Amino acid sequence: MGIKSVWRSVQCSSKSVQCETLAHSFGLNTTEYWLIDPLRERSEFYRLDAEGRYEVIFAGREGVYRSEVLPGFWLRVEWLWQEPLPHPLRVLGEIAGVDTELVERFLRALGGE
Repeated sequence: MGIKSVWRSVQCSSKSVQCETLAHSFGLNTTEYWLIDPLRERSEFYRLDAEGRYEVIFAGREGVYRSEVLPGFWLRVEWLWQEPLPHPLRVLGEIAGVDTELVERFLRALGGE
């Protein structure tokens, strides 16, 4: 899997040479890659299809993306643009399905928020 944060607008489509080159820069066996554009607050998630082409699986500013490469991993896309960013342990707890109160007690025990 490859994850790239872009600082200028990058536009890709499944037939774009730019996207194919970008995906291959992550490694020849990249089956999934993400483009994160913090300036436009937009993300694009691509997956290699059966014909060996990358297709957009999810694109946007909000919603939930579920990875196939990392089984059980999902990402609430709006977390990427939240100000301030959510605490990593709260995010991890939500992804893992840990009770919110348990996460909060853990944070307090660590002397955190």
